[in-house]
Amino acid sequence: LFYHMWGQDIGVLEVLSVDAETGVATNISRIEGDQGNEWHELLIEAPQTYRLSTVQLRGYVTPTAYYGDIALDDVWVRNGPCFEQTTTTPATTTTTGLQDSAVE
Repeated sequence: LFYHMWGQDIGVLEVLSVDAETGVATNISRIEGDQGNEWHELLIEAPQTYRLSTVQLRGYVTPTAYYGDIALDDVWVRNGPCFEQTTTTPATTTTTGLQDSAVE
């Protein structure tokens, strides 16, 4: 899971495991406040359970949240232990100007 939390009105991003039968929520991870104008990777290992559960992502901002956003990307849920954090660097994209050419 990658997250981006930027702005003075950012509140909290929570990751919860919720028991589908009882509705009891267990907080797995909690991130608070402005995290800067960059993407962060979050690897979470949920507690093992033999009950049907859901994973919930909840984002909260201040009631007058004009200056801040929470964004999520690449959310993966898989069976097994948490995998290692990626060590590759993001690819750099370069844009060059295109010239019009006449076709005759």
